[in-house]
Amino acid sequence: MMLKVLLLVLITTTCSVYSVVPDDENEMMIYLMRQCTHINKVFPGGAALSPSFYNNIQSFPECGKLCFDLEGCRAAMYNPKTRRCVVKGEGYRSPVPPGRVGRYVLSIEMCCVDGSCLI
Repeated sequence: MMLKVLLLVLITTTCSVYSVVPDDENEMMIYLMRQCTHINKVFPGGAALSPSFYNNIQSFPECGKLCFDLEGCRAAMYNPKTRRCVVKGEGYRSPVPPGRVGRYVLSIEMCCVDGSCLI
């Protein structure tokens, strides 16, 4: 219960940090990632990219930017414990909880960042 309250406070405060859309590219990426993040969800399936993951990625925004700049990347998942960024191509399925107990992952869809899947 405490974790849910903490996550709700985190999401509520981070999503309302900006009253206007930032004009700096790095700030814009962070702003969009706050709006589009799936907490503790993974995207199963999807077209294989080569490589399919990158190690030593220092942050979730860095992982998101990597995917955004990578041709064919449509979703990314970041594990802060291992500092691994997993990238997915077209065809991935809806986000689901990670299969391993105790695994914490942040995920993002590029269609949310570029606005192509928003209603």
